[in-house]
Amino acid sequence: MKLTMILLAAWPAVSLQAQSHAKDSTVNRIVVVEQQYNPDIIDAQKVNVLPEVKEPTFTPNKVEYDGNIAPVAALPATAMAAYAGEEKQDPAKQGYLRLGYGNIGNVDVEGNYLFNPTSRDKLNFSLGLQGMDGKVYHPSSGEDWNSRFYRTKGGIDYIHQFNTVDFNIAGNAGLSNFNFNPDAKIDHQRFTSGDVRFGVKSTAQSLPMRFNLETGLYLYSRAHNVYTPDRGDKETKIRTKGDFNGDIAGDQQVGVAFEMNNLFYNNDEFENYTTLLLKPYYETAEEDAWKLHLGLNVDLASGYGKKIRISPDIRAEYTFSDNYVFYANATGGRILNDYRRLEQFNPYGELIGQNESSYEQLNAVFGFKMSPAEGFRMDLFGGFRQVNDDLYEMLDYAVGGKSFSWVYFDREKTKNFNAGLQISYAYKDIFSVMTEGQYYKWSADNEEALAFKPEYRFDLQLQARPVPALSINLGYEFVGRYAMNNLSSLGLGANYTLFDKVSIYARLSNLLNRKAAYYMNAPVPGINYVGGLIFSF
Repeated sequence: MKLTMILLAAWPAVSLQAQSHAKDSTVNRIVVVEQQYNPDIIDAQKVNVLPEVKEPTFTPNKVEYDGNIAPVAALPATAMAAYAGEEKQDPAKQGYLRLGYGNIGNVDVEGNYLFNPTSRDKLNFSLGLQGMDGKVYHPSSGEDWNSRFYRTKGGIDYIHQFNTVDFNIAGNAGLSNFNFNPDAKIDHQRFTSGDVRFGVKSTAQSLPMRFNLETGLYLYSRAHNVYTPDRGDKETKIRTKGDFNGDIAGDQQVGVAFEMNNLFYNNDEFENYTTLLLKPYYETAEEDAWKLHLGLNVDLASGYGKKIRISPDIRAEYTFSDNYVFYANATGGRILNDYRRLEQFNPYGELIGQNESSYEQLNAVFGFKMSPAEGFRMDLFGGFRQVNDDLYEMLDYAVGGKSFSWVYFDREKTKNFNAGLQISYAYKDIFSVMTEGQYYKWSADNEEALAFKPEYRFDLQLQARPVPALSINLGYEFVGRYAMNNLSSLGLGANYTLFDKVSIYARLSNLLNRKAAYYMNAPVPGINYVGGLIFSF
């Protein structure tokens, strides 16, 4: 059966084969057309092309934060400090030299240089020359005269720093050379001075007792005198001073200061003498709201002016806010009328006799200081001052048989009440102004002693820096005096930096051309100026 089915299935194929091979006839001809096998290959052009690269994809995980509150104790004990660059200020120049010249022979020379041989040593040199030589108005004669006055100075100062103590040695020399008015018996005068000092000072605050000690030899000579023109007067002074203090409970300290002066003269009419000042005191630290200094001045003297005098030494200050302060001071003490002070008081004065020391019995000041805004300061104050044997100037018209005036010194007890106000304002380094006014009410048994005393005074100072290289200052001072002509002085100055180490400066004085005397026989020059160069190195 199976064989029969296979044979039946294969029959059509056998029949077709037989037909295809039948012989052609003239009528019937069978043409067989055969086509070339050319199959289509799908995507054949992509055979040599790389497969497409797909970008990887990420599925971010969800971040879960801990929202629980952590106590402070769980934080790290220290944190990394923020980085900040270190700012350094340019070191100051060690040398300074000012050279100037002006009308009426004005000369202005000032110099200073600081050596630092080692980190523990400092050596400083200084020099100076100021003066004038020209015609000025003389208040006594009422005429112009050829005035000359020059001051020359020089000094050296050396400090060596030990671990807990500083050692200091210093010396100075000075020369004042000037002339008198044409009618004077002596046509010129010369003062020569010099000193050398030694000192030690403790620098460690941990020491149980701190100290500051100094001793020095001071020499001074006057070339001429009205009564002894051919013999100079010489003064030798040995001065020793010191301060010892130590801490007690808390931020308080007690101490004692002293100063002793031994004076010797070559003038047989003058008496040698010694003065001794003792100053015990108690004070509180400056960090407290109350700052107190409670002390006493005990002045002793032997020889000329032998007396014992006592005066207060009290300073109190209360800060009730950071910028508001009440203060009160009551001080006093001896004012030594040695040759150096006589030159400062009036160089034209003569030694008619020996001058006893003045004594400031009381100088009391109380006031209120405030600074409500940045750069603004105000000080309102008042006080009382009493000076026994206060030094003043007198005139003698009959010395040497001539009718010109000689100046000599006398003493008188003076008192004054005073009140004043000072206001200042500064804006950065661009602009600043300071003004002060003060009033005095004087009294004395001899009113001649008040002739040159001020009744009121006004002072105004302005400074401006419009550009960094240029600074300008303007100053005005007015002094109304008890009996003498008032003083009025207007000055203008400027400084311009040419290079890093070179500046040019100019200064004009007495622009109002006031003709007066600072003190007897000491005329004020008219309009005068000086200018020059300043070198820093």
